[in-house]
Amino acid sequence: MTSLTAAIPTVILFPLLMLAAFMIVYLIETVAYYSRAGWYYRTGPAILRERWQSAANAEQVREIIRPLLRADQLVGRESADGFQFRQRAASVNAWTRIHLWFENTERGVALHYEVRPFYSMGLLLFPIVWLSSGAFGMRGLTLVWSAGLTAFVFAGYKWIMPWDVARMNRLPTVRRALAPFGLSVCERCGYDLFGHSTASRCPECGSDSPPP
Repeated sequence: MTSLTAAIPTVILFPLLMLAAFMIVYLIETVAYYSRAGWYYRTGPAILRERWQSAANAEQVREIIRPLLRADQLVGRESADGFQFRQRAASVNAWTRIHLWFENTERGVALHYEVRPFYSMGLLLFPIVWLSSGAFGMRGLTLVWSAGLTAFVFAGYKWIMPWDVARMNRLPTVRRALAPFGLSVCERCGYDLFGHSTASRCPECGSDSPPP
């Protein structure tokens, strides 16, 4: 095995090893995503993080959300601290991960809404850049082309993520169901309007925010 790897040029061997490592990470993340692993849905950078106050207690919130998974075409699981969601595999989306967890407060239960991206696919581009550079022997040109492709993919993912998040619309069926318990969120900026008059403007962005 040592003699075999020694015969492979470093410029090809190193990117191959990097590609294999990233493929392992990608497969682990894919399994965690589809199995709705709790640790995975709670970790990683959040591109959206909001807090919604309600007057309901934790059991009331759970009883309301459980039947809404199917209504919102979401796949999820219930955990000790709340729920983890993802969209159906057949849905065109950016593989967003949604974690909705609860916090008991003096006024009731606060819901923390967190959305995280699926980011391993972007990481796979880096070893591909090195691999193509070494395999074709056109390091300068190939690196420029590959860097442009990497930037294009990242820009595309950065564009599609806000579209996907906006399409989720902060789980409108959940917010509608909890509206009798005082849950209200600004449709524009996500500001928590608990305790505010429905006729008043959002104190954060100044926009009217009708019920969901």
